[in-house]
Amino acid sequence: MNKKDNIITNPQTEDILLSVRGLKKYFPITGGLLKKHLGDVKAVDNVNFDINRGETLGLVGESGCGKSTTGRSILHLIQPTAGDIKFNVEGTMVAVNEKSIKKLRSNMQIVFQDPYSSLDPRMRIGTIIEEPLKASGMKKPQRETRVVELLEAVGLSSAYIKRYPHEFSGGQRQRVGIARALALNPSLVICDEPVSALDVSVQAQVINLLKDLQEAFGLTYLFIAHDLSVVQYVSDRIAVMYLGKIVELAKSSELFIRPRHPYTEALLSALPLPAVDYERKQIILEGDVPSPANPPSGCHFHTRCPYKEAICTKDEPQLEDCGEGHLVACHFAQELLLASAPAI
Repeated sequence: MNKKDNIITNPQTEDILLSVRGLKKYFPITGGLLKKHLGDVKAVDNVNFDINRGETLGLVGESGCGKSTTGRSILHLIQPTAGDIKFNVEGTMVAVNEKSIKKLRSNMQIVFQDPYSSLDPRMRIGTIIEEPLKASGMKKPQRETRVVELLEAVGLSSAYIKRYPHEFSGGQRQRVGIARALALNPSLVICDEPVSALDVSVQAQVINLLKDLQEAFGLTYLFIAHDLSVVQYVSDRIAVMYLGKIVELAKSSELFIRPRHPYTEALLSALPLPAVDYERKQIILEGDVPSPANPPSGCHFHTRCPYKEAICTKDEPQLEDCGEGHLVACHFAQELLLASAPAI
């Protein structure tokens, strides 16, 4: 393991559950009658991070930055273009690839964003939750008992077992999706914007449920979202993505108090203020997000960065440790004094 790999790991723990190195997902662009390869949409471009057992890593960024693609590539729901993904199984780091993914399915699950489209409307919720148990070979009496346990764990009555998804509210459907994800006792759950499609009043209930389940079952989360206030509440560490790359990764409290990347500063400036006596300048980024099919040279953020210098247009910055595991991909991370966000 080289020096760059070492700085990705949280130095306070060696119990890494998931290790991602050099993850890429390119979608080819073709044209013409012969479908000639014209280029690639670089949805995820050389992403590196570790998730420690029992922690929550938040993954945030604008829509289209590659957050969901990262999560789905880890699970091989979409095949990654390149990268080294390893999962800790009983103290052994196992490579996650096409050959091993079936054996690892029970350890890695996902909660989808949309609770309306992620559940089959033709199936009763008992059958939906039972499906992964049936695929694992569990006998019917055990499956029926397990389904009841899972419904109760997510706050639903076992009397609902024969109802269809359309008979539930959005929050209740998401609880069904969570129960299905927990059916096989996974170690890692990827939460792909699990509350963004829900009413604000229901979001808090689902977030608190996820935190309670994490404590009860010892779960590890990769929590993908675009709402920084939600991510701050649930996450131990936060990774900020821009145009397919992680530009900053730090402890949640550290990121909000001392952001080191100009993009993170801009995201924090858009948060609603919790106190009327707190003054903060809102940063409006100029221009549109560049196309991932033709990203800018050097630092991908330099076309919108208010602090850019000549080096930013030529040399791409790498994630470097600024101290205490605070990783930043910026040429001037040590020099810039950026505005922090108030505690939420």
